[in-house]
Amino acid sequence: MIENNDVFHIIQNFRRRTLITTLRELGGKACLREIVRRIAEKESGYYDRRLLKSIHVSLLQTHLPKMEGAGIIKYNEKTGVVQLLEFPRDAKLYLEFVERGDIPWSLYYLLLSIPVFIISLALGNLLATISSLCFLTTAIIHYSQTAGIVNETLTIVKRKLTKFYRNNK
Repeated sequence: MIENNDVFHIIQNFRRRTLITTLRELGGKACLREIVRRIAEKESGYYDRRLLKSIHVSLLQTHLPKMEGAGIIKYNEKTGVVQLLEFPRDAKLYLEFVERGDIPWSLYYLLLSIPVFIISLALGNLLATISSLCFLTTAIIHYSQTAGIVNETLTIVKRKLTKFYRNNK
């Protein structure tokens, strides 16, 4: 298991956070060239040869060895493929923060759904109450998963909602 201090050291750097999120977006495995291109797009919105080379060199010389040493990724030099090995579940919350002082989307939706539910109850609008209750339930599940809170009842609700959604697609 990766130590929390190692994780926080890894994710304090924008490029390493972007590398992790890129690998997660691509199913946990990607070629280094694609990762470099995506990091360049996220850093500057464009990419030219000089920027791509700079990112490529910094990944090879600094970031990949540090992350491989922490047991988060595996880099195959022969194939140029980077694979996400392990990332602590409780640290995923920190990847959701975009800017310092910002709140995660899951908490934002939770805080937004509570007053909407209360107002719809107060107004006595059945459709609005049911809709806002669904939104509130989803926000609670999302926040609990993002924050790493394990709750059997929420897991059951999530499974039932997923099953209901799939059956009514």
